[in-house]
Amino acid sequence: MAGLNPRSTAFVLGMRVAIVVTVATAQQLPQKQIPTPSGVRDVRTTALLLTDSKGGMRIQCLHGGARRPISTPAKALVESIFDASRLKDGLYIAANVERRAGAPGTLALLGPTGGWRRLDSGVRWAQFSADANSLAFEATALKHVGGGVMALESATKLIDLSSGALTTIGELSDPRWTVDGETILATRLDRQVDEAPRGFHVHAKVSRIRWDRRSSRISVLGQGDAQIPSPHPDAVAWRDSAQRLPLPAFPEGDRCALTVGIAGAAHAFPVEGPLCLGSADDRSVRFSPDGKWLAFSSFDGPAPTGNVPAGDGKSDPPMFLRIVSPSGGSHPAAEGLRERELEARSMAKRIDPVSMRRGYRWLDWSPSNTTIVAEGPDGSLSVFDLTQGTRTPAGKGRSPTFDERGEHILVLSPSGAKEEAFVIHREANDKRETLGHLRDARWVPAIACGQESESTQNGR
Repeated sequence: MAGLNPRSTAFVLGMRVAIVVTVATAQQLPQKQIPTPSGVRDVRTTALLLTDSKGGMRIQCLHGGARRPISTPAKALVESIFDASRLKDGLYIAANVERRAGAPGTLALLGPTGGWRRLDSGVRWAQFSADANSLAFEATALKHVGGGVMALESATKLIDLSSGALTTIGELSDPRWTVDGETILATRLDRQVDEAPRGFHVHAKVSRIRWDRRSSRISVLGQGDAQIPSPHPDAVAWRDSAQRLPLPAFPEGDRCALTVGIAGAAHAFPVEGPLCLGSADDRSVRFSPDGKWLAFSSFDGPAPTGNVPAGDGKSDPPMFLRIVSPSGGSHPAAEGLRERELEARSMAKRIDPVSMRRGYRWLDWSPSNTTIVAEGPDGSLSVFDLTQGTRTPAGKGRSPTFDERGEHILVLSPSGAKEEAFVIHREANDKRETLGHLRDARWVPAIACGQESESTQNGR
């Protein structure tokens, strides 16, 4: 253990499985130069964490940087990346790992010293705290809830990276860290089984809770679920409902009321997408980095008081991007963007019902809060410029994200590893650079390439 700092030592001592993972440095491996697309004015390095089609990981540095492989266990492969964060001692990665024999996926925590630790199975979400000292995650498992009925139960857990201690916070779903990293917002489900002449029915009452990291106490905030914290410390969005629908429900999408609260005041807006099914999907309902605006898919009409069944997409009002402030005001460019979307659909040769419902399934803001990249329900990408009030098509893909400077957009393969992922170089007239066949990818701080200062923060 000689030479390890206290955090790294605690991480290694806390491992349950002694499998070594090594991160090769640029000095240990020959560097493969990545060509810089012609026309690029700024050659500052930016870093990506990539999972290839064979389940291996690597750091790739754009603009003439190196490729640095991250070795993973021989009997496992990385299916996807939940989160990645950098501390002073190096990069920490929370990944969904599968055994090559086909065993269910498991959350694995990889540390900069080469430590690799399995945490739990059935994990569907994991995120490092703002200070990156803790990892919160949600694990699910089938449990008997009465009357011979099995239901998917969730438990929220937390691992402290300093001590390696693993704590179960409670039977809570959709945990989300607040901006200060001191509290977690989540949903408590009170499942009930009703006996009917033709069988049993399971439904759940929902309540919003807050867990305090220092006191380990849980406070009930009121009815509702799917809480999404804002970068602004006093703002939060949620679905104001007394009950969660059984899943799956309305596979074509649903419409409901999105509630945004700040400083004790709440405002309701019509919204469509995963939030209406009780999912705290902060990628379809997305706060701007400065916390001043909230973007989501909406439709014409008042905020509904109940669940609205999916329609045929022809007689229903169309979906469009809406941007509001937590205090209820509309973004100055919002109306212009709505008109551009309606124009684009009216000029189409036919009205596609899919494009009219289910909302944008992925949104990301640029760090400057002036641009939004969105993935539509049919996989089409759009770039919304809020300074010009324009909407520009950007081809097909999934999960588009800006890098830490807003100069590049990472776009994943439309159908997983079968298609090539790419980077859109915004600083070079939107030229594209192919990354190859990938399972998953995300931006990480440029310091991972050894060319930025230690002051670079979490690259999530």
